[in-house]
Amino acid sequence: MQSAYQNYCGSCHMLPDPQHLPKRIWAETVLPQMWNLQGAPALDSLQKAQLTAYILAQAPDALPEITKQEVAELEQFKAEIHTVEQNKSHGIITSLSFDSLREAFWIGDALGRSYRHSENLDPRTQYGSPVVSTFRRDDSDYVTLIGYLGPSDLARGHLLRITAGAIDTLAGNLRRPVFTHIEDLNNNGQEEILISEFGNNFGALTLLERSNQPSGNIEEEYEKRELVSLPGCIKVAIADLDHDGRKDILALFGQAREGMKILYQQEELNFEIEEALQFTPEFGSSWFELADINADGFLDVILANGDNADYSIVLKPYHGVRIFLNDGENQFEESYFFPMHGATRVLVEDFDKDGDLDLAAMAFFPDFQADPQRGFVYLENLGGKNLAFAAQTTPLSAKGNWLVMDKGDMDGDGDTDIILGNFYQFRNRAFQQENPIDLLILKNLWN
Repeated sequence: MQSAYQNYCGSCHMLPDPQHLPKRIWAETVLPQMWNLQGAPALDSLQKAQLTAYILAQAPDALPEITKQEVAELEQFKAEIHTVEQNKSHGIITSLSFDSLREAFWIGDALGRSYRHSENLDPRTQYGSPVVSTFRRDDSDYVTLIGYLGPSDLARGHLLRITAGAIDTLAGNLRRPVFTHIEDLNNNGQEEILISEFGNNFGALTLLERSNQPSGNIEEEYEKRELVSLPGCIKVAIADLDHDGRKDILALFGQAREGMKILYQQEELNFEIEEALQFTPEFGSSWFELADINADGFLDVILANGDNADYSIVLKPYHGVRIFLNDGENQFEESYFFPMHGATRVLVEDFDKDGDLDLAAMAFFPDFQADPQRGFVYLENLGGKNLAFAAQTTPLSAKGNWLVMDKGDMDGDGDTDIILGNFYQFRNRAFQQENPIDLLILKNLWN
């Protein structure tokens, strides 16, 4: 049965370890979903029964407890809870991004509103879809609308550009876009747009390239091309990873075929794709940053894996923040792990300005019952040759269900602050009513 399990369950994604999920989860949700997938009809009832018996025999009754690291009281930041008074509905924040020109954070929510965090907190515009990204580029604001928040392949997402109050649709019919990046990839003076279409069963990393034939319809002036046709594209980072003078793309995928791909740029915006990291489908990839964490001259991957929705909702001891060091040839090896239930985002910055890079981690799926304040953890880099970090948190992080996070000098004092957005999906209604919260603001105390 082992070979049958390897052949069937490892045919379209990295082979999962039966011990990574308890028997109940396998039996009640994961296996029924597996049999519904394409290819399952090729198995007869006896083969399905044999595979089921094999997996359940290997799976534990329960997963082991997470290895908890010591976490001290937060000292680097002053924590403050904020509520947007004009909101009738609280805890629906779906995006945060720092606008360095205005020293303010853009806030987007599930009602389709996009506005800046300022003294007045005046809503600026309301769109017909949840906002997952807003950022400023030159004299224009770019807004990404997901279309539908829940798992779906409906192509209802849009990318908008707002210039002097005029709204143009740069791309429509997108499948749950979750991340947008603008970059002149080939250094020809004209910027391209990369869109992470997460989708569900279908999705893509999509490139919008400006056409040389202007038309009256701005959307038609961009040629749309799928660079990778897979669901689950979460985010990209741009760097010349092979040192050939061309900008390459590192992309994270978190749906079934979890992992990271390097798209090495060739001539005329063509790319050669290489697998950088591969993970099993229960791993829960959620976010990454690209930074030289050990100061050896090579860019490393700092990853948060903690997605804990869909078909295997159980606290997983292998969720957390991981550092994969680059050997100089873009071979990445895991060199650090901080266990953290439901880790969803991670930021990299020298927050305490001591010359090394620190981490800020956020969890959308923490252990709400036993340790809800680990919804946010600050990891101070202790320096030295070995990767070592001291963890801090604040009791206020237990007040919300943090979905998004970003950093920036919001008070103009020369250090980097952090802001987290609350999205009450996994908290009960009574808790929400007692805690009408929108933001957790962490003001850096360095300066």
